[in-house]
Amino acid sequence: MAHNLSDIRLISSYFQRFGISDFQRSGIYVFLIAFACVYYLINAPLLLSHWDLGWHLAAGDLIRNQADIPFHDPWSFTAGSRQWFNLSWFWDVIASVLFQYTNGLILFVVACGAVIAAYLASVCLSSGASVIAVCISVLSACLFYPAFAAAYPNVYLAVSPNISTMLFSVIFYGECLKRTRRRFLLPALMILWANLHGGFLLGLLIVGIFCGVALLRRDWLNFRIYGFVGVGCFAATLINPLGWHIYEGLATVLGHFSQAYITEWWPYYRNISVPGSIPGIVYILIFVALELRYGGGGGPLEARLLSWLFLFLGLYQFRYMSLLFYILDSSTRASS
Repeated sequence: MAHNLSDIRLISSYFQRFGISDFQRSGIYVFLIAFACVYYLINAPLLLSHWDLGWHLAAGDLIRNQADIPFHDPWSFTAGSRQWFNLSWFWDVIASVLFQYTNGLILFVVACGAVIAAYLASVCLSSGASVIAVCISVLSACLFYPAFAAAYPNVYLAVSPNISTMLFSVIFYGECLKRTRRRFLLPALMILWANLHGGFLLGLLIVGIFCGVALLRRDWLNFRIYGFVGVGCFAATLINPLGWHIYEGLATVLGHFSQAYITEWWPYYRNISVPGSIPGIVYILIFVALELRYGGGGGPLEARLLSWLFLFLGLYQFRYMSLLFYILDSSTRASS
């Protein structure tokens, strides 16, 4: 009898480890992805309301018709002979093709949102967080970062090149945090990112933060890995039609006087709407309170540094606030 009971316990533990746990994990992914996708589809009109969408579609049509990337803006009456830096040329082409042949722009953006939700769930589950903590954290991030409730919901999750930066930032952050061999694939992804949106600089920043923390900890193995990945990512950014001039193009955007007239570059307080922004503000205040109260017990140091960095950047310019919400997602590690 005792022998039979031990066999039963062994079989039970086997199923709990390999059957039920895998089933629960799959269920979490399905629930979170389905919830996020339904929420995004409900807000489909907002996804198409990005003010630059028509311009990006026209630019994509122009590139496809010429079978070349123009270096002079044909629609500008003031540019003169100055070079045109279209940093999102590849996204423009993709959007143009989808719009002409499939009308699948909404589904494309929702699919990107689904991948973001899945990746955030993967980061939390790999940290050993509880199911409740994972669901609360991922749903909070997925509901807040699109900024649908802001006064000017014109960025983050919309039919625009910005979605590329949202997606790849999550992937870069997740792979660096999980410290898997997939980190060596990041330079290959950087080639794609650098041709989709100028926000690829955030990828270099994320890798740099992890590399710097490894140096402070004298973790020479990870320092070499992140250093190698960082150098590879920088080299990958040069694989584009502009070459090294891509950084010249970025310099013409950052700090330009036109940012004073573009809502996503405004400070956070100018984009607040009441009551829509209240949940996000409460979420931020909870993070600040927990950080001040528990300090080093609040999760990985890299996540905390990036959270504080994007909090200050988001207060300065609204476009960075979304990055804070999904990086805060990793704080569930502390509640596991």
